[in-house]
Amino acid sequence: MNILVTGASGYVAQQMIPRLSREGHTVTALSRSKQAYDNVNSQVISEYDKKTFVKFVNGQDVVIHLASMTQSNSPAAFKKANEDVVTALVESLSDSSTQLIYFSSDMAGSPDSFYGQSKRNCEAIIEKHLPNYVIIRPSLIYGLYKPNANSTVSKMLQTVRNKRLMLTPTFPEVVVSPLFYDDLHEAMMKALGKESRSILHIHGKPIPLAEMIKSLENLERKRMLKVPVPVFLLKSVAKAVRPYKMFASFPADRILSMGFQDKQHSAVEGATSLEQGLKFLSKTTQDC
Repeated sequence: MNILVTGASGYVAQQMIPRLSREGHTVTALSRSKQAYDNVNSQVISEYDKKTFVKFVNGQDVVIHLASMTQSNSPAAFKKANEDVVTALVESLSDSSTQLIYFSSDMAGSPDSFYGQSKRNCEAIIEKHLPNYVIIRPSLIYGLYKPNANSTVSKMLQTVRNKRLMLTPTFPEVVVSPLFYDDLHEAMMKALGKESRSILHIHGKPIPLAEMIKSLENLERKRMLKVPVPVFLLKSVAKAVRPYKMFASFPADRILSMGFQDKQHSAVEGATSLEQGLKFLSKTTQDC
């Protein structure tokens, strides 16, 4: 298949694009920065706008839209980077049979998250205007060790390795569903090229966050001082600091979405155990 992938510099794209190419697909990768992929048509663009999309979607069987703003303290910034871009993409596909695979988030629709609301707005635009799409809502994705990328699990492993103290949200217990990339890819490939109008949740096995941290500690053979912090207190702090640019890197939206679940759509649970996935993650650290 001819496949166009946006957001080629991102964490998921760095795992997806080489694999799609190895599987025999003809891949065009769009990014605002230069990327080096083997046997891939990598293109540097200045903006994700309708003109760009019209130029590159022609002749594609599938468009996989990964490009997204994930952190900001401004709903207006999210609208410009996410919703306006999706609108331009949808307009470029309006007279086409090309399938759109849109990567949303398990936070989509979260009432307290600017990011989650932006993702749900993007989904609504796609649902209203396109006849052939799959919206994927993945949970916490991990695979390659990329602590400088948008990879929460990589950052957690880095924290275990380099620090002695970690604040851990609790009261009530926080449950996460880390999703190994191979399981995400397998589920996506089953939907690739098949006419559909669907939203698909893809997640790993639910596990208490404290248990996941313990697994990381066991992997590294380290123990940290873990300071339990009530979830309500973390959410209060997140709401207080979110308006200020100096806290732009603080994961306010993720914290404010703790406990949010939307189970209205079909779901697929990945088969890879956390132990297997973390072993792979650890092995890839030697390449960093």
